[in-house]
Amino acid sequence: MRLMVRVGRHVKRLRRQRGWTQQALATRIGTSQAYVAQVEGAVKELSLEMLGRFAQALRVKPGRLFDRDRTGRRRRR
Repeated sequence: MRLMVRVGRHVKRLRRQRGWTQQALATRIGTSQAYVAQVEGAVKELSLEMLGRFAQALRVKPGRLFDRDRTGRRRRR
């Protein structure tokens, strides 16, 4: 799976778990609802700065947005 698809899916899942709209997340990170939608849809690639903003707003470590499994937890090897 492409990395940005994975990141977008995690962002969307974490946002929904918090009961936030795309607009609510956008407000927390200082961007537009359209940008959040583009990230979730893997249309827009994130800069490291924006990745950090997303992670901080979602209250997760940035690396969690890259995890492969559906829970967002790293798989044990």
